[in-house]
Amino acid sequence: MVASKLGITVLPRSAIGTVHYESGLLESMPFAAPAPTRTVAIAWRASFPRPKAIDAITDAVASLPPN
Repeated sequence: MVASKLGITVLPRSAIGTVHYESGLLESMPFAAPAPTRTVAIAWRASFPRPKAIDAITDAVASLPPN
């Protein structure tokens, strides 16, 4: 719908510039100040059997650049 000029969408800035959105059909515009923000949380069961997987996800999310 967006490419057909029948709608809009909100994407994280990190999605811009990927091959999925490089067709030239879409235009990106940043939010005006004050821009919205988000908080990311990770939750898992206390009995989850792979704590190293949680550590890997936590490290990956923490290494993302801020918006």
